[in-house]
Amino acid sequence: MDPDSQPVRGHVLDFPRAGEHGLAVETLADWIGNLEEPAVVSPADRARVLDLAADFPEETRIRVRRALADLAGG
Repeated sequence: MDPDSQPVRGHVLDFPRAGEHGLAVETLADWIGNLEEPAVVSPADRARVLDLAADFPEETRIRVRRALADLAGG
């Protein structure tokens, strides 16, 4: 992660500490989906985020898929 990503990293890590694991995965997916240079996150790492979301309720899975699908233009 580049230095500009440190606040996002801290924010994402706060969620599991508070027991909000789904929000951590959603926030991570949103961050990836909003990157100006999406290539900095490999397809394998994006797939790992999708895999993490698989254990959460359907609402979370939809939001994560949507955030990551934006990388491919929808």
